[in-house]
Amino acid sequence: MVTVVGIDPGLSGALAFIHVSGEVALEDIPVIAIASGAVRRRVDGALLKAMLLRHCPPAEPVRIFCEDIAVAMGGQGSAAMTMVSLGRTLGAIEGVTDALRMPLRLVAPKEWKGLYGLKGKSKDDAGRGKGELPKAMLLARRLYPQAIPMLERVKDADRAEALLIAHFGKRMILE
Repeated sequence: MVTVVGIDPGLSGALAFIHVSGEVALEDIPVIAIASGAVRRRVDGALLKAMLLRHCPPAEPVRIFCEDIAVAMGGQGSAAMTMVSLGRTLGAIEGVTDALRMPLRLVAPKEWKGLYGLKGKSKDDAGRGKGELPKAMLLARRLYPQAIPMLERVKDADRAEALLIAHFGKRMILE
């Protein structure tokens, strides 16, 4: 069997690990501060490497699925600095996974969200009351009740999306 990793990229993004044993782990993308420039943080590649190795031992097969930021952000009038930051984050993820020889597949948001009937954060959560959990989080908690303690805050939505991307990857492997 294989460990499946889902990544919601971005400096507030997350990684989800679905292990053969059924165990689920969620981690925020590790970042470090940058002394100067418009973007104030970047991915900590050394910590990302250590995190991947901790959850995905080299002797076990791993498949990594990451949201494709070019498709996720393209054409939405995104700010240039957001695109630069996301591009740097994805580049760091690609560099670390390449160095570890861990296969990475980019997945369009439409592809993985389509599996769950989700449309996008703003569209899915329109009309959501203050303090109510986003739809992606409610779905992730339903699919993986063992992850509920890691998905308690509204700001854990990126963790939930990473878990849904990993679940999408798991389904792709099993089908």
